[in-house]
Amino acid sequence: MTTLTLSRPATFVITVPHAAFDSSTASDLRQALGRLVAPARRLVLDLSRVRSLDSAGIGVLVGMARRAAAQGGEVKLCSLSRQLAAIAELVRLDRALEIFATREEAVEALGLSESRVPTIDLPHSAETTRRPLLRRLALLPSWS
Repeated sequence: MTTLTLSRPATFVITVPHAAFDSSTASDLRQALGRLVAPARRLVLDLSRVRSLDSAGIGVLVGMARRAAAQGGEVKLCSLSRQLAAIAELVRLDRALEIFATREEAVEALGLSESRVPTIDLPHSAETTRRPLLRRLALLPSWS
């Protein structure tokens, strides 16, 4: 296993693999994504694999963006399907988060090159793989 050595601030691309970002997965995703929020950390959430989003999922995204902003960090979204983009427009999610068509555009908006930004793939089933995920996240530095 490769260990990342990170300097502060760090930027990550997080791939959310769940087909549904809703009340059935929101709690696990809130816990997993919440561990990634740290002072001055910048995150890009790739939602290309997400097919549905409800108010619980939107709450996780907005809450994460607010926590990151309060700590001097930021969260950007990218790669939303047409259905998710329509939901985001309807609920005006773009007022809380910047949304980009591609991962490359989101990373470039941070002034970086995608090749220099590590990617974290969240496991598909947070219930069955919670411990390995939390072990991987524990390797990330915490700047409290």
